[in-house]
Amino acid sequence: MKILKNNYNESTCECEKCGSVLCISEDDYYMDENNNTYWRCPLCKAKNIVKEPEITIETIKFPESFHEFLSEEKGGNATEIKDEETNDWIKECLKFLRRNPDETFRYISSGDTFVAVFKHYSDDEYLAIVSKDHYECYIPFENEDFEYE
Repeated sequence: MKILKNNYNESTCECEKCGSVLCISEDDYYMDENNNTYWRCPLCKAKNIVKEPEITIETIKFPESFHEFLSEEKGGNATEIKDEETNDWIKECLKFLRRNPDETFRYISSGDTFVAVFKHYSDDEYLAIVSKDHYECYIPFENEDFEYE
């Protein structure tokens, strides 16, 4: 048997700079500091940003619309944040909220770790959430998001 077309975990992409057509697999994609998914052409070294469909309240779907931040230990390419640094982030968020009484939350995210602290006025306490190997998705504002009463 001869395979004429292999659709297993691969796609064909054309380099925007040199026009080379390449077979790209899941392992060839990376994420930059602006959360853009991209692949790099092995011939001209150009960074090719993947044009993803715009996410809206109607089209968002977990996990397809999200970027997964897995540590290298778990098979991903996100930097593992050590517990000591995570503890520092929690304290930094708490200090920020104490210095800024009008703010209701603060978060820090990098590598495989997401830290968020919320003020709970009704309970007179803070809620701290730490997530390792998390998912993120940016959802652009729509017209309704700019309409205030």
